[in-house]
Amino acid sequence: MLSAGTRMGPYTIDSWVSEGACGQSYKGFQGGLSEKGNAEFLKLIPREISEMEGFGELFSQECSAIEQLEGEGVWPLRSYGSAKWKHWLSYDWFDGSDHTPVTEDTLPSEESSANQVSTVKTLKDCLAEDAIDWNQDALLHLMKNLHLAVLKAHEMGIPHGNIKPSNILIEKKGRELQNAWITEFGLYRLITMNRQNNQVANLDFHLSTNSQARDSEAESKAFRPESGLWGEMAEESWDLFSLGMIGGKVLALQSSDSEWSKWNEWADISISLDPFKNGMESISALPGIGDLSEFGIKNNLSTTHITENSDKLRLRKEKEWEFEQRESNLSFKRKMTGLIGILFLIGFFLKASYLFFFPSLWTEYFLEGATDRYQFGFGIWSGKVWGILPSEYDGAGMGGSNVVGEWRKEDDLFKLSFRKFKGLDDTKEDKKLWQFIGKGATSEADYYHWEDYLGYDRGNDHFVFLKRKDESTTYVPVVEKDEYPKLVPEKYFFQNKSRLQRAEILFDREIESTRSWGLFLAIGFLLAFSLYNRALKHLRIERTNFFNELQ
Repeated sequence: MLSAGTRMGPYTIDSWVSEGACGQSYKGFQGGLSEKGNAEFLKLIPREISEMEGFGELFSQECSAIEQLEGEGVWPLRSYGSAKWKHWLSYDWFDGSDHTPVTEDTLPSEESSANQVSTVKTLKDCLAEDAIDWNQDALLHLMKNLHLAVLKAHEMGIPHGNIKPSNILIEKKGRELQNAWITEFGLYRLITMNRQNNQVANLDFHLSTNSQARDSEAESKAFRPESGLWGEMAEESWDLFSLGMIGGKVLALQSSDSEWSKWNEWADISISLDPFKNGMESISALPGIGDLSEFGIKNNLSTTHITENSDKLRLRKEKEWEFEQRESNLSFKRKMTGLIGILFLIGFFLKASYLFFFPSLWTEYFLEGATDRYQFGFGIWSGKVWGILPSEYDGAGMGGSNVVGEWRKEDDLFKLSFRKFKGLDDTKEDKKLWQFIGKGATSEADYYHWEDYLGYDRGNDHFVFLKRKDESTTYVPVVEKDEYPKLVPEKYFFQNKSRLQRAEILFDREIESTRSWGLFLAIGFLLAFSLYNRALKHLRIERTNFFNELQ
């Protein structure tokens, strides 16, 4: 239950009214509570239903059609909307009529009368309070209004499915019936559509736990044929049965059966196993109805033709919604698979293009038989690189730990720049370790600096170590006879060229799967896109053919 002051679109809830089989009812106002506009009757769809898949689209489509339903006997839908899970319908607020009970005693005093005045709004109130003098003219007026509303709705393919005394608004003057309207057209269909589309398996299942809602559903059941289970698709025959039951409730209040014999006959046929075939047949059989053209009804078509047109209209509307749901579903899947497939394909080509010029990302290139290795981060002309600390640049003389640097492309070579904090000089105690912490606390002199120069062989996907430079010396890889390659100062190499040879130190890529999963995924999603696109084309052809045959 929503509290007073809660906003629903342009409306603000003023108070709770009731909870029925088709949702909660509230009194609201346009604008805020401080500046109240016109009073509105607001119907809130149960959250358990409004959060079902596809309900939002169904709600908009159905309400758009219901909003067009107007005419004599119809209490029209004025607006509708949604905000998060709250889906609401708005109707004009109906104040009802004052009613003072009349007893067999003498007329009550003004004071006692004031205390006994009540408000009747619906036919259910009027029957319970005996608020109307029911004569044949009053019953004909009531049934004529209800039939006109039902005929208009059926013509638009909107059977009510839940006509009962509490859904019929009554305007009276004294004890004389003035007008009657059926309200909440299309609401039953909104509440049960997901069940009709097999989203809820049990047709008798209902989400109401409130006793008032259960009582409302029990009243609905009493005014539907036995075959009309809650949750099944509403049929026009349900509405005609309901009108017969309502007429029977009024007739049950009459003392003389002979005077009302024709009405009893009409009511009996309405609820029999062989009832009126359609609304036109039912209204034509009303005692004293006269010429239907006076009510704007053209009876120049056969009843069979009217029924067929109404059935076709309802079938068209149902199939349109079904096709739109299927098309929306397929269209969404086609768009998503196409988009994902294209993204994977673009990613594959970008990766292939990058690897044509640069080494593999986040992959280690190692020197066989040693701990030395490199790993490159992303970059076009420069980026991060990870390597192994040489022992000569380790204050402890150990080396072997990870060190982070930066790579840069220079003259077709990869220049890898590293630095390492020298640490404390144990021979000097003028500066503590904590004094090196913070921005500007250290200088370049507090670090070892060195640069490794590598050549990249794209064909074999490995690096060739060419030289290393630090602040004072350039080192090159050499080999002496059958010994293991090592780094020596370049000057030393030139001085001993007779016994030293330049060595080729190779850093090979770690063995990894050569499968391109990006390409496989791109092909898979694009294939799914093709299948969904084909299914969508077939669905549109099927839709066109179906509606062409229906015409």
